[in-house]
Amino acid sequence: MVIISAQNKLFSTGRSAISRQLLGRNGFSMVEVIVATLIFAMATAGILATLSALSRPAAESTREVQAAFIAQDIIESLRGQITTEAWVDPAGNFVNGGSYSKTIVKDDMPFLVVYNVTNDFTGAKEITVNVSW
Repeated sequence: MVIISAQNKLFSTGRSAISRQLLGRNGFSMVEVIVATLIFAMATAGILATLSALSRPAAESTREVQAAFIAQDIIESLRGQITTEAWVDPAGNFVNGGSYSKTIVKDDMPFLVVYNVTNDFTGAKEITVNVSW
């Protein structure tokens, strides 16, 4: 019983050996708070810089895919208008060689489409499509 009463006496005072060591320290010092804040800020800046760097190529890749689809649409449109003697552009004009351009807006992004139609030495038509944004 003496042991139990000694333990009760220790807890009844509310001060253990560990709590007596910490009595002078009730929180963090200003230097510790500033250092922790700086470390957190540097880590956050690094993460945000990485995310920003990753989003630019993704947007550029999206534009490249859209440009490829626009070029494919132009070629398919002209291919569907082949006649025996002439080639007709989307406006209905005969194409016997030349350069044509138009602007196509896709997802609020303007694309400038320039295509050239030329005759090669065999008489076949050759199309070169350039899409820029």
